[in-house]
Parts: sequence; structure tokens; C-alpha cells
Amino acid sequence: MLKSVQLLTLATRFLVEVTALMAYAWWGWRLPTTLPVRLLAAIGTPVVAAVVWGVLAAPKAPVHLAPPVLVAVQVVVLGGAVAALASAGGTTPAVVLGLVALVDGVLLAWWRL
Repeated sequence: MLKSVQLLTLATRFLVEVTALMAYAWWGWRLPTTLPVRLLAAIGTPVVAAVVWGVLAAPKAPVHLAPPVLVAVQVVVLGGAVAALASAGGTTPAVVLGLVALVDGVLLAWWRL
């Protein structure tokens, strides 16, 4: 039973990460500016977030950070996605994403996954 819950927690983290990238893209697309800038922001912001996550925060990241620094990177990337989602007009989805990311992060830390 516990193993199943742990697998669900890992799957939830993956969904949180993908949702964060979509939130960055939606934020970029909704910027009140010209189409080229919106396209650049909608594509570039998720790419930058994915690269930062992949290099610093992913389970198999090439750079190994101390746990407090790793948590800080995760909070910045996922918290930025929550802020982006809220500023793009998705207050309720932002709250849901933030709560799911928080609970999932606590469970992952608890089980050291």
C-alpha cells in the first residue's frame, strides 16, 4: 500500500512539473504586448524553467545541490509558475497548483524520494 502511495506521489510531482511549464507558457502568451514578444515569452520562459529544473532539480540532474539549495531551486521554479499563473488571471488554478506542489513536496521529502 505504501509503495503505491509513493508511486502516486512521484507521478503527481511529474504532473506538477508539466503544469508549471504550461503555466509559464500561458503567462507568456497572455502578456499585454506584441505578438513576437508574447511568442518569445510563451516559448522561452518554459524552456528556461525546464533547463533550470533539469540541470539543478531533477532526480538525475548533473549538478548535485545540497538539500536546502535544492529545495530553494524547487520553490523558485514552482513558486514562479504559481505566481505566473495567478498574474495571468488564473487565481484558483494557481492556488490549487501551489497546494498540490506543497503537499507533494512535503511527502517526497518525508519519504526521501
